[in-house]
Amino acid sequence: VRFLENTRFYPKVEETILQIKNVKLGVLSNKPDVFTKALIENSSLKNCFDFVYGTDVLGSLKPDPVLIKKCRGNAQKILFVGDSLVDLETAKNAKISSCIVTYGLGNLVEIKKLKPDFLIDDFSEILKIIENL
Repeated sequence: VRFLENTRFYPKVEETILQIKNVKLGVLSNKPDVFTKALIENSSLKNCFDFVYGTDVLGSLKPDPVLIKKCRGNAQKILFVGDSLVDLETAKNAKISSCIVTYGLGNLVEIKKLKPDFLIDDFSEILKIIENL
């Protein structure tokens, strides 16, 4: 329960996600499923996602591209958003578009070397990216 008290979304994530309409959204995490689902269920975004998966449900960890196949999306229309090198590698391994924030867990120097499709400083920039997919 303590993890619920100490976990916060990055700036502008909640308000941005709440603005997204007619787009299938999901969460893929390397955290155990029970924690991943509890975090989402206890947030303002609990009704926004079509799926929420942690590691024990998927049977593998990012950057394994099999995770994307389990989501059953059109690869040309998937945007994988993350904050780490592992997230970028997941998108590249699955051959889908990547969007990485410039803050968070990632080593920005290493991320830039791998050239994500989109690199954003402000999470709300996602809205324009989605609009153009």
